[in-house]
Amino acid sequence: MNHLDSAADRQAVPVWLQPSQALERFEPQQVVRQQSGLEARARTRYGLRVGGLNLMVRVGAGTEVVPMMTASRIPNSVRWLLGVINLRGNLVPVFDLAKALDLEANTQAARSGESGAKMILVFGAGDKSAGLVIDGFPVALAGLRPTQVSALDSRIATHVGDAFANDDEIWIELIHETLFERLAQAHGL
Repeated sequence: MNHLDSAADRQAVPVWLQPSQALERFEPQQVVRQQSGLEARARTRYGLRVGGLNLMVRVGAGTEVVPMMTASRIPNSVRWLLGVINLRGNLVPVFDLAKALDLEANTQAARSGESGAKMILVFGAGDKSAGLVIDGFPVALAGLRPTQVSALDSRIATHVGDAFANDDEIWIELIHETLFERLAQAHGL
């Protein structure tokens, strides 16, 4: 006779739920259920600096930060197309937006103690990717408030979305798809 043959022993064995039944019984914590729409909008976003511009990565944009590396130049290309890099077997064109817009280098990063080392922010994946030279790592932005921007350079104005204020700075969303299309068309890529 094994140890589960008695009626008392059979009653002590817990009854396991099927996985689908267990999921139906899940109740999120009270705090999570009470999160308001305002709190959801206040989530951390990421900003990047390009010259004197404060740009934001749009929600849902697939990005990756890679260290600045030497790009293989494309003969007879414009100075703001640095060339292509090999990122895990994919050739990624790298654009320098600060050079394309003739922006002055942003000295604010150096004054505030942030790393001024150039990085490459790669948007997209595989053969649909493109890189943008940025000034240092992206910065976390929280507590953003919607705002208006009075004037933007016409060369960038069609490639930005909403503007937000954070402390004393204005950050504008970058619509990277249209920007890269324009840069590629300008060079016949």
